[in-house]
Amino acid sequence: MNQKKKGFTLIELLAVLVILAFILLATVPAVSGILSRNKQRLYREQVNLIIKTSKDWALQNSSMVPSDEQDPPYYLSLEELANEGLIESSNLKDPRTEQDMHGCVRISYEKNQYSYEFLEKDCSEFTDSLLPVIHIQGGDNQKVEINAPYTLPSVTATSASGESLAVTGPVIKTNGQTVTEIKTNQLRQVYTLTYSTTDTSTGYQRNYTMTLTVVDTISPVITVLGSNQSQTIEVTKGSTFVTPTATVTDNSGDSIQATTSGSVNTSKTGTYTITYLATDNSKNDTALILTVKVV
Repeated sequence: MNQKKKGFTLIELLAVLVILAFILLATVPAVSGILSRNKQRLYREQVNLIIKTSKDWALQNSSMVPSDEQDPPYYLSLEELANEGLIESSNLKDPRTEQDMHGCVRISYEKNQYSYEFLEKDCSEFTDSLLPVIHIQGGDNQKVEINAPYTLPSVTATSASGESLAVTGPVIKTNGQTVTEIKTNQLRQVYTLTYSTTDTSTGYQRNYTMTLTVVDTISPVITVLGSNQSQTIEVTKGSTFVTPTATVTDNSGDSIQATTSGSVNTSKTGTYTITYLATDNSKNDTALILTVKVV
């Protein structure tokens, strides 16, 4: 008569342990991966919170952030956010390490918009935060009318700590050549003006280049019968009428002729109009209307 088996044999026990080991080997990495992804997700949420509060800080401290693409970035520390009451730095923990959160937000200005980037380094490690700042009145992309006199803009410089610095320049270039003056007699001529400053206390130097373009945005001036304004004249019925000649002047210096439309019938009383139109090479146009009353 067969007896019932009691417990596991050694071979069966080893088999069970092997199976459990395989299950453990398959499960642990999966669980570890899930935990790691959760920590990364929590970290990204933490960074997003820091970026959001940095934008709030920038709105309250607009004079401290860059306003031009050539301005150096501003490095915003978590301590500054805490000092403004925007964030509790003591509660900021890195979910990946459970240690205090450390980092810096770089605020830069490019393509007409602000950029916020969280960096896992202390702000003191970024030397470009120590660069002096040059400010050019009117910005770095300016225009001057053709044949108009041009006056160099007011330029100031300050160190990263806010001290006033001396400015040298500008070095003026056009068509790849260095020139000594700016001439405005050529339409669409482009100049670059480069200014420099050095913070003697740190040795950091900064160059700032602005662009100046010669443009024509002024319409021609039409003069008829001594006036450049639309006007009304009277002529006697039955008299001979000759359309007055118009003269056209333009800031470009180009010779421009006015075209006319309309006619006057002096054999019939009434009101007639003659329209003069002039257009320069930059597509600026002007119209003048001469109203003629036959009485």
